[in-house]
Amino acid sequence: MSTTPPDPNALEGDTSDITVPPVAQRHPQGHGVLDTLEIAALDEILHEAALRDSALRPPR
Repeated sequence: MSTTPPDPNALEGDTSDITVPPVAQRHPQGHGVLDTLEIAALDEILHEAALRDSALRPPR
């Protein structure tokens, strides 16, 4: 992997090009792919329930 020289016009401390957190923060030890899928599925279920129960949603 090659690195590019820093942009001379970039502000000091500007990290706008960094969008992915380090691996240690994304995948705690013992956290596998199945855990990620389970969490994503639960999050989707909770999100759908929140939309259904929202007072801001127009009635059908």
